[in-house]
Amino acid sequence: MTGERDASEQRDTYGLVAAVLLALAARVAACGIWAADLTVDRDAYWGIAGQILAGHGFCTPGTTQPTAFRAPLYPLLLAGASWLLPTAWATGVVNVGAGIGTVVSTWWSARLCRLSPRHSAWAAGLIAVDPLLVRYTAQPMTECVFAALSATLVGLLLSAGEGPRSGRRWLCSGVVAGLAALCRPTIWPFALLISLAVLVVQRRKMRAAILAVTCFWLGMLGTVGPWAARNAWVMGWPIVTTTHGGYTLLLGNNPVFYAEVASQPWGTVWTGPGLERWQRELRAEMEQALGPSAGEVASDRWQTQRAWQHIRRDKHGFVHGVLYRVRSLWSLSPRGEHAGAMTWPIAAWYGALLVLAAWGMGRVLMTPGGITAWVLLGWIVSVQAVHVFYWTDTRMRAPLHPVLAITAAACVCGRSTACHCLQRPS
Repeated sequence: MTGERDASEQRDTYGLVAAVLLALAARVAACGIWAADLTVDRDAYWGIAGQILAGHGFCTPGTTQPTAFRAPLYPLLLAGASWLLPTAWATGVVNVGAGIGTVVSTWWSARLCRLSPRHSAWAAGLIAVDPLLVRYTAQPMTECVFAALSATLVGLLLSAGEGPRSGRRWLCSGVVAGLAALCRPTIWPFALLISLAVLVVQRRKMRAAILAVTCFWLGMLGTVGPWAARNAWVMGWPIVTTTHGGYTLLLGNNPVFYAEVASQPWGTVWTGPGLERWQRELRAEMEQALGPSAGEVASDRWQTQRAWQHIRRDKHGFVHGVLYRVRSLWSLSPRGEHAGAMTWPIAAWYGALLVLAAWGMGRVLMTPGGITAWVLLGWIVSVQAVHVFYWTDTRMRAPLHPVLAITAAACVCGRSTACHCLQRPS
């Protein structure tokens, strides 16, 4: 019996191994095809990593001025990798490793949802060749690492949801949530939603539920705490996110964006002279209001306040902006200058994925009890809620794809217990 069980467990992992190898091949190929992109520093992550390596600390590129404009985890990973590797190789190693981690976490989460090994392997395989995740492997941006952390968090929450008394699992979940917050602040609303979910689902065992939530927040705040303490020391305010939020809120909520993009036919993107002119005018207006030596914290607050002023003054434009952002997040293919020969195949891929995922999510929602639906649907809802207000691009959907792959696999599983909560499969 033991031999048969070992053989069965070995067969169960074949699909995972195949998905990992497929992910490795696809991502290495992407790094080869788009090798030039590995060092294109669009979001200044490498610039900050270079400052760390030079001994200046987490500073604005080209200066010794401390910054919190970007979250710290990804520049730290790049800096660590570049101790041993050239810049392009460091980007590739970090992102390829994160991609493989995403595949493994997707498979694990699917098994925790009681999908069969075969259907779990299908979910992992979808992530292995996911067009967005593969494409952004060759760019020094946070999509791959954040997808890996969020997929791991989903698995840990499903595992911890076996019972509110699993304090260690909730603590580990909080630590991973904290790491995700240090990669991209989008995770914070999800953390609040999960806390509410535990209190609702376990309301008949409230003391245990409160203990679980406490462990989760101890892990999360303990992980983010050093970043907040550093910011309090050098920036004058205990920032737990970044000083980039005000800009991204204003970028998606201003009269120029409403007129030139949100109110235009679908497919219009905001690039070139229009965006550059708006950015110049914004800098001039902010300098006039705050003075030339205003710090990041003051600038972030000013931009946040200005964005809310535009929202209140032009509700019609804001509605157009919301519709644009929702469509952008769920767009099936690249738009603007990034659209090319692969537009229609990519659109067909994501169209099929979203249809299957929606069907599978219906099965999750019909499953009584447990926290599975809160975790899977909650992750999607919380990300979408953030991007109702903040600047949105299709790539920002990439961290949702592990959950979409799991629910798509549940759709074809053909068992009513496909996503029954929440016991580790035997």
